[in-house]
Amino acid sequence: MMFKKMDYEKYWPLFLSLIIAFLFFVIIPNKIKIPQNFDNFLTAAITFISIILGFLGVALTIILSIRNTELMEFIFQNTSKERLKNYFKNPIISGFFDVIVTIGLYFFDIYKDYTITTKLGITVGKCILILWIFLSMYFLFSSYRIIDIVMIIIFKDPKETQKRLPSEKIDPEDEKELKNKSPKFPVSEQLQQKSYKRLR
Repeated sequence: MMFKKMDYEKYWPLFLSLIIAFLFFVIIPNKIKIPQNFDNFLTAAITFISIILGFLGVALTIILSIRNTELMEFIFQNTSKERLKNYFKNPIISGFFDVIVTIGLYFFDIYKDYTITTKLGITVGKCILILWIFLSMYFLFSSYRIIDIVMIIIFKDPKETQKRLPSEKIDPEDEKELKNKSPKFPVSEQLQQKSYKRLR
């Protein structure tokens, strides 16, 4: 089935993003030194996010333009509209939040040394950086997920949409029985002679 993989694709971007963010939380020290050209890196990140968001907007337009076709009817018979809608919403919403946090990192030098807990020495800068890493990873993974699905939709063979689903297929024995039980209308000899005279 076309969207069978959606069963396990629903949560993997979130779990993988949390794992990566946790690993960075353990690795990154509490006192962070800002590398050179950090602003240029943030600018490139915002540009990249904007490009992906633009592509998702185009992909959503494509889906809307073919929503009344047989292909989309076939897709919605095999999956949930709500889930497909959430697959579009997740990268778009996370992308906007990612842009906001990325803009906040331009002022990273101002608040990076503020301490949240004195015992562990965890700083505001570290938490903001981990949040940015989580949002960036989740945005990337969820964007990849919906882009992959859109590519499947675009390049789906239209002939497959005309095939019956397994649940809709009729058993050969039942089909034969239906044919035998179907009413037959014999044509009388008198009607056959009239038709023959007209043809002559």
